[in-house]
Amino acid sequence: ELIKIVMSWFVSPLLSGIMSGILFFLVRAFILHKADPVPNGLRALPVFYACTVGINLFSIMYTGAPWLKSPRRWLACTHFRRLQASVR
Repeated sequence: ELIKIVMSWFVSPLLSGIMSGILFFLVRAFILHKADPVPNGLRALPVFYACTVGINLFSIMYTGAPWLKSPRRWLACTHFRRLQASVR
């Protein structure tokens, strides 16, 4: 049990660094190094928002949100519909 906790201190920052590095290189290549980066940035913004909201919703749905006192399926359907409506 203690080994898992100690390993998480190393694995979590390593994976976070890898993911943020990949994201940085993608943004730099496809947005920042263009002649006019503003339109590309504005096109990418909804994608970044959707990914952020999706990760947060997954976290809430995965734990079941006990403070909402609602079943997981109901919560998942509700948030999926909200996300779907906001992307249109």
